[in-house]
Amino acid sequence: MGRSLVRALFPDEVLLRSNYRGGSSKIDKNAAKRPSLDSGIMKAIKEPVMQKFPNDFKQVLFGMVINNVMTELRRQNKLADFGSKFTLRLLKMLISPGLVFGLLNTF
Repeated sequence: MGRSLVRALFPDEVLLRSNYRGGSSKIDKNAAKRPSLDSGIMKAIKEPVMQKFPNDFKQVLFGMVINNVMTELRRQNKLADFGSKFTLRLLKMLISPGLVFGLLNTF
């Protein structure tokens, strides 16, 4: 529930550059500090999740899930970016004059 609300209420650009509470990466110490998500929107997301799951809700797990949404989106974005760069390089290689001339001579 929280995952889908975060995806619906924040644009991808915001999710790609942010994390739940803001701050530095605990994994990559050289990574840039990320801004936090809007606290008002996050409170509006957290309230219905807490109401729907009153016995199971844990703040730590909620934050972890939200950060996982953003990490997953960054990974997908990185893979898509790699795929488009790879396709562009492949097209440039195929369209290179030497290759085109060589292909024309084979017919």
